[in-house]
Amino acid sequence: MPFGFNIVVVMCTGFFLNRYDFMPRSFARPLKYLCAFNLFWYVTVGLYMPFAQVLGYDGAFGLVSPAAPGEIEGDPAQNWFRQFNVVVLGLSSQQALFDYINFKVLDTVLASGNSVLSWKDMHKWSMLDLSFQAFAIFGAFFAYFPFCLWEGFPDWSCVSEIPYAVPIIGVFFVPMLPQLPWIYRFIKAALGGKLQEFSAGSHAWDKAETSTAISGTSYPPNIETKKKKGLASMF
Repeated sequence: MPFGFNIVVVMCTGFFLNRYDFMPRSFARPLKYLCAFNLFWYVTVGLYMPFAQVLGYDGAFGLVSPAAPGEIEGDPAQNWFRQFNVVVLGLSSQQALFDYINFKVLDTVLASGNSVLSWKDMHKWSMLDLSFQAFAIFGAFFAYFPFCLWEGFPDWSCVSEIPYAVPIIGVFFVPMLPQLPWIYRFIKAALGGKLQEFSAGSHAWDKAETSTAISGTSYPPNIETKKKKGLASMF
């Protein structure tokens, strides 16, 4: 559920929020609520269930009959899920950080539009968040399920220990490596309340909020003006 809500938030924030008239900056409020729900889910269900299974419990909030002493401990399936939940716990914790950053971003946009945080930086952060979700989920499923469930793969290809899964998942994050310095600076600015300084000089793509028409072009008026001046200067 938090994964799905996070996708909704970053898709709206990265493409439509404060960009088109059908999603003005006031729409940041319900998106903030989704981020708040995700954070609440993380500190309750999101932490309890993985931790419980890592520690050898069923993590079912007492909704199922308790197992006999030693039954869970010796269950091969439970041992597998215990290891898998180590990965889940790490990925969900990182997603919780992203949900908190999204909350800060939406709070800023709700208060000031894109006058503090530029649309360009808001869009870039959202796309990196979306990329993280795609690479993490696909990498985790690829590392575990195909080779363990489908017949025809040799036994050695089925990951049985966490240390073997982490590098496989990490391979899918290689495209994001060049963006790590930018991600670090953005998170630092968001947590430190310095998004305005971070976005200084990158407001060329901001859309004027006074516009009432949905333009079919990707360029805001100020870039169009610069382009026309540039073309005019050639003649």
